[in-house]
Amino acid sequence: MDEIVISAMSFILEKDLTNIDFVHRDLRVMDYFTQMAVIAVDQLLKNAKSENDVHERTGMILTTNTGPFSSVRELNMQVKEKGHIGINPSKFPNIMLSTSLSRAASTFQIKGPTVAKYHRGSIAQAILYASIQITKGSSDRVIVLKVDEGYAGFGLLVEKEKTAMERGVTARFRLIDRYKGYTRNGR
Repeated sequence: MDEIVISAMSFILEKDLTNIDFVHRDLRVMDYFTQMAVIAVDQLLKNAKSENDVHERTGMILTTNTGPFSSVRELNMQVKEKGHIGINPSKFPNIMLSTSLSRAASTFQIKGPTVAKYHRGSIAQAILYASIQITKGSSDRVIVLKVDEGYAGFGLLVEKEKTAMERGVTARFRLIDRYKGYTRNGR
């Protein structure tokens, strides 16, 4: 019963953002990348029957291939055309990957360990990191987000099977049958 599982998933296409009823107090300064991250977490928590059950032992990993590409491009074009004078300071934070992570975490009161990382291709490292955090006792569960601008965002809720069952959720995938220890070199 101590297996680590994926208990819920969410998925959103960037092209569908305009069709989703999304209200947030900071919406006017959020870029599409951040909106996808926040909406993916919202949908994930609803799918996990966990909207009201997020606490300080819930962590989050935001992983991406692209990052907030259009925000970086927009800021660079403004600097190129106007110089640094006249840049809207409310748009500047959108170029940092940690901004999307912190907006999603603060929106849902996620107070556990949070990590933002760029990667190429697979999110296996993020899922492994989530499993290690849970096994070591740093988190009870970890939200793994994968957001790529211009395409899609999705979320996975990684937790112990016992925690999911307490909410009445059946595990979708088992990640680790038995954890015998983690070492840097796999020995």
